[in-house]
Amino acid sequence: MSSNSSGSSYQGVNIAIAGLSFQVFSLTVFICLAADYAIKYWRGHKAKMATDGRLTRQFRIFVGFLALAIFCILVRCVYRIDELSKGYTGGQLIHNQGLFIALEGV
Repeated sequence: MSSNSSGSSYQGVNIAIAGLSFQVFSLTVFICLAADYAIKYWRGHKAKMATDGRLTRQFRIFVGFLALAIFCILVRCVYRIDELSKGYTGGQLIHNQGLFIALEGV
């Protein structure tokens, strides 16, 4: 819809913003639920003081990079919402190539 309108119709932009907003919402819910689970697991594990239930170093590194990836996706989606909020031609963020490359390309 956006590619056929030549910038005159905002219907495609509005659909993209709605989709990105839903993605930010669902990702935020996921982050809250994952954090709740991790806190409850850590408290339960701490109360047991079991030595055999410790997390391996590799798994902790994995969880750290997974959290970083989720955070980066969240930042990118919020950026895209702000970028598209004024359409394909009206906003300043859509013309900022450095920020676009940093958040999209990398």
